[in-house]
Amino acid sequence: MDHILIVEDDINIRETLQEIFELSGYKVSTATNGRLGYDAIMKDCPDLVICDVAMPELKLIWTTEVIPPFLFVTAKVDTLDLQKGMNLGAADYIFKPFDHTDILRSVRLLLDKKR
Repeated sequence: MDHILIVEDDINIRETLQEIFELSGYKVSTATNGRLGYDAIMKDCPDLVICDVAMPELKLIWTTEVIPPFLFVTAKVDTLDLQKGMNLGAADYIFKPFDHTDILRSVRLLLDKKR
């Protein structure tokens, strides 16, 4: 079972994403901020991380062997924000508001590519 970590400070978005993925058969864990997200990545080694690109405290300083693919969720369509995410190693972006079929498709593609 693929494991997805959701790092999101907005409770409504976090719970919506969690429900979407759990109902689709994924193991899901969550973190409410970047620091807890980083700790969860290092401890649990999820297969994929879904994270708000503007998440404070997110430290992406580890080896490439440990970094799972990142799917960034953002409400901003600003070039600087997209560039920031790409510099952090984004594998893909989903823009808010998102459709659950689009995010499920993106996740499946990223997980299949990882294999």
